[in-house]
Amino acid sequence: MLRHPITMGIALGLFFGKQIGIMTMTIIGVSIKKCALPKGVTWKQFYAMSLLTGIGFTMSLFIGNLAFDNAHNKIFIRLGVIFGSLLSGIAGYILLKKTCPNKD
Repeated sequence: MLRHPITMGIALGLFFGKQIGIMTMTIIGVSIKKCALPKGVTWKQFYAMSLLTGIGFTMSLFIGNLAFDNAHNKIFIRLGVIFGSLLSGIAGYILLKKTCPNKD
């Protein structure tokens, strides 16, 4: 079920789509001097945060249900959202853990 095209499309869209969109728009905004990274935040930390934006349930499920109204596809939609969100959360956590200073 994980290799079903709907499951993979939703999972990869959540994982790659959000981080690509956020990083691209932020790089453009910083390069044209419309915004700046917060003080003390590195690009690696910002990228790790953009990974976390792939955690999304409500709108992903809503849009998936609009796109695929067949009841048979609902399991693939839910599985894709769960898989993409888990992948984003785990990858974001690991990268943040590596890039943020330890404050003990």
